[in-house]
Amino acid sequence: MTKFKDALSDLAAAGPSSKARRSFSPRTAVEKALVRLDAVVARKLELDEPINQFQARILNAFVDNRFNALPTADIRRVPWALWGGAMPLSDHPDLVAAYAAAMRRARLPSWYSTLRQAYFQSYDPKLVQAEKVLELLREGQAIQKWRWAEPSERFRLFDLPGMSEKFVGSFSVAEAADETLEQAGFQLGLESSRYVGYVFQAVCGRTDCREAENERWLWEFCQEDGTLRYREHAQALVDSFLAPWEKLQPTAGRRRVLIDRLITLLGDPRVNRARWEGIAAARVQQFIGLLTRDSIEMFLDIVGDNALDHQWRYRRAFWMSYLNAGVITDAWVLFGPIAYEEARRVLRETKVTTRYARLDRPSSRDHSVLLLKLGDLTIAEFSHMGRVWIWPPKDAQKAPRLYRSTYTVPDVTGAEIYFVHAGSDTFRWQANVADVIRKYTNIKPFNADWKPKR
Repeated sequence: MTKFKDALSDLAAAGPSSKARRSFSPRTAVEKALVRLDAVVARKLELDEPINQFQARILNAFVDNRFNALPTADIRRVPWALWGGAMPLSDHPDLVAAYAAAMRRARLPSWYSTLRQAYFQSYDPKLVQAEKVLELLREGQAIQKWRWAEPSERFRLFDLPGMSEKFVGSFSVAEAADETLEQAGFQLGLESSRYVGYVFQAVCGRTDCREAENERWLWEFCQEDGTLRYREHAQALVDSFLAPWEKLQPTAGRRRVLIDRLITLLGDPRVNRARWEGIAAARVQQFIGLLTRDSIEMFLDIVGDNALDHQWRYRRAFWMSYLNAGVITDAWVLFGPIAYEEARRVLRETKVTTRYARLDRPSSRDHSVLLLKLGDLTIAEFSHMGRVWIWPPKDAQKAPRLYRSTYTVPDVTGAEIYFVHAGSDTFRWQANVADVIRKYTNIKPFNADWKPKR
């Protein structure tokens, strides 16, 4: 079986796709009802007016000594205006103290649930007045009927400003992350809160994704139905996924799983770099390197199924020699009608996310093209009886651009330098192409690797 199809088989065995995700619910129907009721109450107490307007109204009342005369609903909504907005209420310690006094007088579980919800949703390591808020939340743990008291105390969520080290350390690949989150009371929206985002960032740094099971566990933690939960911490996820492969190549199967996961969450950086904004350039380039290898193997495998073996195995050996040497910096596949339908069928059956282009109206339905970048050279390798076309740096403006969705034959032909694939078994065309590559890039040919493996 070819490398690309080997990888697809491994992908099928890698576990649930982004569409299949375990969901966890409280242990009993009564607990579930109580949790939902608590979440509904907290959401009802979110601001029903612009935050800047609410902050101004609360501040004016405080300055005029009317804070305690405010409607109870307004005082209960104060947590949602402590941070953010133009006038964060946490910038006013005396106002926070007045709010704390009102909470202590009320001693109602719903007030503490609202403060808890706002704290986790607004969390930042540098939150102003965090110690005062945590002091209130610790007091809430002593309120008998507050259902979050026990898990908050067990995971020491409110002991100190910042994340709870005990909570971070409780995550283990032996247990689904959603189970751990549920045990600590992070559900019905709080599992995607900013607090859990920072916890996720810390967990990424402690998870060794060289192990396939660890990568799968982190993948299930970070997404919901294929959408990244913690976009603010995408760099931590990308680092964790790619760091093991800085000096090593993953197997074809691991690479395909990794590509599928990152494209599902962040898209293809070759096509839409904006979705990778904020990710370190070195990591983006590393991922493009994995995509390049994947594109070349996909082209060689799918087109090779309909090509003459004695021709194709020489082309595979030649281009794989440059790929394995790490000198091909980019690749884009253009499938003609036959290969395009085959690619769609194979990828549809395996539910794989891969980008490629259509070659429109080629002279022969079995023709496809592989566009390559080697240094400042652009190369178009045609399948079957087609030629190999090379655009040197001086013709860069005339060279085809990668990453389009559709091409015609004139788009990828017409270079002044071209060769027919004649004399494969004597390495004639290979030597001619290698000479051009060496002339313009100083990349030496890899003659020993040109011979096909039998």
